[in-house]
Amino acid sequence: MFKTITGLIRLKPGVVPSQFQWTKSSQDRPQNKLQELKTMAEQQEQEERRQSFVDSFQQDVKMEEGETGSGGQGASASDEQMEEMATDEPENENIEPAELSAVEQIEILKAQISDLEQQVEDLKGTRFGAENISKDSELLTFYTGFVSKERFDSFYSWVEPYAKTMIKWSQIQRERGKENYKRRRSSGNFALSLYDQLFLFMIRLRLGLLETDLGVRFNISTSTVSRIILTWANFLYTMLGQVPIWSTTAQIKNSMPQCFKTTYPKTRVILDCTEIKVQRPSSKVLN
Repeated sequence: MFKTITGLIRLKPGVVPSQFQWTKSSQDRPQNKLQELKTMAEQQEQEERRQSFVDSFQQDVKMEEGETGSGGQGASASDEQMEEMATDEPENENIEPAELSAVEQIEILKAQISDLEQQVEDLKGTRFGAENISKDSELLTFYTGFVSKERFDSFYSWVEPYAKTMIKWSQIQRERGKENYKRRRSSGNFALSLYDQLFLFMIRLRLGLLETDLGVRFNISTSTVSRIILTWANFLYTMLGQVPIWSTTAQIKNSMPQCFKTTYPKTRVILDCTEIKVQRPSSKVLN
């Protein structure tokens, strides 16, 4: 800016104006009185602590000088050391209490997390399920009929790829007669994994436990147990029905007892009827 002969103020060439009549200079926000008093109190407290530290240090230095009879040079060196320590003391003073409190809280929280993780591991170890029961071959045989975990896992690995896409039996019944319905995977809706679902179904076949008992053991509702059993029964019926179970004629002749070879040499199969009692669902949709 420059002033002309007539007294007018002009901008120099190339200068962009930044102040106008409507431009107001920003004013700093007034400090809160309470915050100001708090800051002053903290500063005063730090100064008092510093002065107290300096006084106590001076007394210690004087006592040492009286005992050793050291000269002025030692006193001046002690004064310099005292000033340095007094200058550093407030910084340590401000950091130490907060840091110690935070560290203690972190340690307490870490201990709590460790205890909770241990409780989770203990609960997993006592949970009734395929993973825990299969560790004991005798228990696995008792509940499912499989003599070892390897055989149970082998059977599961055979059905798993198809079980991932199987449809709930109840859903098929409800949607029967309708066209273009959306199919949902049953394994994603049940509370149990496919591994535990197969384990539950095998227990039902092996021991015939009631659905209420199975619901308590696996911590699921009785209706969920019923749907799992119906779904897996129809799924395995379809899967296992494709497996050939009839022996060849040559195999039958080789294993046939001598009395049968003499009396009934052309015997191919012996049919036997057995009455098996079953529970039918109360819902007509599931029948």
